[in-house]
Amino acid sequence: MKVELEKFKNVFEGFNGGFGVFHFKDSPGPKQKGKNYTSRDSLTDEIWLNHLTGKPFKAKIIKQNGEEFQCDVDSIGIAPVREDHKCKWGCIDIDEYPVDFKSLNKKIRERKLPLIVVKSKSKGGHAFMFAKDWVPAKLMQQKLTEIATTLGQSNVDRIYPIQTEPKIEERGEIGNWLNLPYYFHNNPNKNRWRCAINDDGSDATLEQFFDLYNKYALSEEQLENFNISLEDDWFKDGPMCLKQMATFGFVEGQRNNTLHEIGVYLKKRFPEPEGENGWKRKLEKYNTHWFKDLQGGPLGSTEVLTIQNSLFKKDYFYGCKKPPLQPFCRAHECRLQKFGVGEGNVPNNNVSKLSVMVSNPKVWFLTYEGKTVVLTSRELATQRLWQIAATEQTGKTPQLLKQGDWETLLQKLQSDENVTIVPADPETTNRGKLRKFLSKWCLDMIKVEESENGEWKTAYQDQSPFIDNEGTVWFQIDWFKKYLDTQKEWTMLSNQTHSFIKGVFKKNKLGGEGRKEDKRCFFIKKDYFEELEELDTKEMKGAEVPY
Repeated sequence: MKVELEKFKNVFEGFNGGFGVFHFKDSPGPKQKGKNYTSRDSLTDEIWLNHLTGKPFKAKIIKQNGEEFQCDVDSIGIAPVREDHKCKWGCIDIDEYPVDFKSLNKKIRERKLPLIVVKSKSKGGHAFMFAKDWVPAKLMQQKLTEIATTLGQSNVDRIYPIQTEPKIEERGEIGNWLNLPYYFHNNPNKNRWRCAINDDGSDATLEQFFDLYNKYALSEEQLENFNISLEDDWFKDGPMCLKQMATFGFVEGQRNNTLHEIGVYLKKRFPEPEGENGWKRKLEKYNTHWFKDLQGGPLGSTEVLTIQNSLFKKDYFYGCKKPPLQPFCRAHECRLQKFGVGEGNVPNNNVSKLSVMVSNPKVWFLTYEGKTVVLTSRELATQRLWQIAATEQTGKTPQLLKQGDWETLLQKLQSDENVTIVPADPETTNRGKLRKFLSKWCLDMIKVEESENGEWKTAYQDQSPFIDNEGTVWFQIDWFKKYLDTQKEWTMLSNQTHSFIKGVFKKNKLGGEGRKEDKRCFFIKKDYFEELEELDTKEMKGAEVPY
């Protein structure tokens, strides 16, 4: 079992500082219901093994109201993203009941998608994509989102990782977790609905699952280069939903609605109604070509004529929010298509460049008519505040755009290929601020030193930092938090501060968590105040200085 355990851990490894648990409730319907909790206990080998062997155990849970209790646990869930914002797996949560697993798996294999279908704990389906090593979570999410829409699963809230940059240190957030398969994997008396599906549609044993993993897991380079080519001739510059359906097959039972949506596209691409190249004639050809393999075949001439007359009398918008288009929607990309929902027009409003300084809080630099406007995140996201800031800093007032156009413009400017990332001064980050405030508090507030015959119990009563003969400063976290609450520059909430301090010092070789005379405390070695702490730096893109 040791070999299987190591393989399983390697495949599903994620954030190691906690795990998810699920309590079943009586569920008469097709979906298994229950209550989710998150435990911040460390994820040990014993816990992984308990999951695979079905051995119940207990974990400490803290409710939202702060109440702490011991929870009975059977299986576990893992948050895929670790502290450096990388992951080794992602998943499309197919929340439809019941799931036809053989049909879904067949569709995935026919399209040559690098996914492994697994029966989930709630009796739904999970389509996993695995990487051979740690890859950027944002890359994993991006690729899975593209794949999900081709399967008619456009709900981004069902695509893991849901958070690509969880605030693990700042807020104690570990990100959404997902229940793992193969709980009690070798019990022949248990249902087999939590296993993977083999290529032939049969249930996969744990060993067969490892074979599937070896077959479909991707390197980071393979993941980056993985793309799905969509039909771009018949639906050139058209909406993404129609391109995807043309590539992978139009939806059964939706011929009339689908032909109407095709007609909306053809009117945009071929404005003239009559003639060989008019949209009416084109609609007849599209009906014959694209519906020939659907049940019932192409629509009859009477039905086509009804759709043509309706389109001739009125200019329709795409029915993005209803079938058959909604499950295949990729709105952000569609706005950039010439004949999509935005007709390919992204207004620039005389804005040409965006840079961001990764401080806490972030500072944005937006170029307007050749001049740099410095903005907070709130000013950038709120168009009226951006207008006021631009007027104040440049002497010119930009016009207000439609809200949808403004959001599209920001999304374009904030894309990886356009935005410039500017490293912040370490003192402007939360870690830098913590170091500054902690140094000031320790140096200013120390009242008791062991070298002057001071005692720890005196400092403990006064709730002040204590320095021992080795120059190590000891304190309890609540004492320091009271001081932070008086500093306007420190904006974290109390529970966020607690998690952040613990996260920083567990990684900091100059300090950590320990016990001082049977009291749980944090300690800081004197070197912390004498040398600059090594802080993580962000990789830059574009010009180094945006202004």
